Amino acid sequence: MKTIFGNKASSWSGAVIGIAAFGILLILYDRFFGSYLLLNIGGILFSISGIMIGVEAIVKRKIIFPSPYHRRLSATYTGVTALAQGLIIIIIGCSLVGLLMLNYFNSGHSLFQYFVKHPGVPFLVLSLMCFLTAVITIIGSMEDKQGSKFVIILNLLTSRFLPGIILIVLGTVFLCLGILEIFNPEYFDSIGGGFLEVLFIGYLPK
Repeated sequence: MKTIFGNKASSWSGAVIGIAAFGILLILYDRFFGSYLLLNIGGILFSISGIMIGVEAIVKRKIIFPSPYHRRLSATYTGVTALAQGLIIIIIGCSLVGLLMLNYFNSGHSLFQYFVKHPGVPFLVLSLMCFLTAVITIIGSMEDKQGSKFVIILNLLTSRFLPGIILIVLGTVFLCLGILEIFNPEYFDSIGGGFLEVLFIGYLPK
């Protein structure tokens, strides 16, 4: 991933690269010498570097990704799409930091059980991720808007608009399920929500 660095942002870019590199070194140290603490610290530092990239994308309203089609090409997102990309990166980074901390303090299993029994908040997070991804998909990158009008419209209708609509529908479903579970958990379980407990924990809700 390329980050947007100007002359004034050189210290920020150095901090991002330094934190990410140090985190990777700690993870590699665990692989060779077996330090559970350093493994978690390395993962947290690497996640923090990702969060910093997300913050930069939101502040500068621009972020550049390598193209999935060719290593020499890139996908440039600006404005709303950069904001959405930044939010997604921050959400993933914060989630990883939280999971690694819970994993170190051996609290991950109890939290997992709680969210299986009460999946309202995870559903809302999934809903937000779907909506943000839909915005990115439909609007597209700057490169998606290059070329003839026919090619741009064809690309919009075939590879961006339909997936975006599907993501919006999924996000709406997750949003409704999350709100329903939070405000009326008994009804949520009665319409099949308790299946998560059967699937992941192994017993029916009481």
